Amino acid sequence: MKRQYKVASVALFSLAMLSTGCSTRVAQCNKLIKVANAATTEVQSISQRSKLNKNKLQSMTQLADSLDKHIQEVQAVSLEDQTLQKFQSSLKSLYKSSSILSRTIVKAANAKDVKGMTSLLKQLAGQSQTERTIVNGINNYCQAGARGA
Repeated sequence: MKRQYKVASVALFSLAMLSTGCSTRVAQCNKLIKVANAATTEVQSISQRSKLNKNKLQSMTQLADSLDKHIQEVQAVSLEDQTLQKFQSSLKSLYKSSSILSRTIVKAANAKDVKGMTSLLKQLAGQSQTERTIVNGINNYCQAGARGA
């Protein structure tokens, strides 16, 4: 009887560790997704307002400022999961490069460099696909973790 009790205790401990690991992953996923969603919502809002705003350069500067803020917010998310840390790094890189592109577009527009501005706008538009790839990766990874919980 004593032996069965030990086996049951070990099994319960193992099960608790497994479920805690999964819930920790899910909690970390939720934190990162929350920050990424906030960034996406704010960028979309700036984009919508820019359609009504005649000063497109001001909107582009607001976009860059917003992205800079979200770089800090993504960085502030504490993650232990190495895969999520890679996604976090990818988001930071995406936001940083998009911010730089936005500010460079403003400089090109002020310099009346139409060719440069056109090229930069194409690059910035390409960032949308990069964002989708990162977000899909996060979602797939986190959904797999939730199913395992």
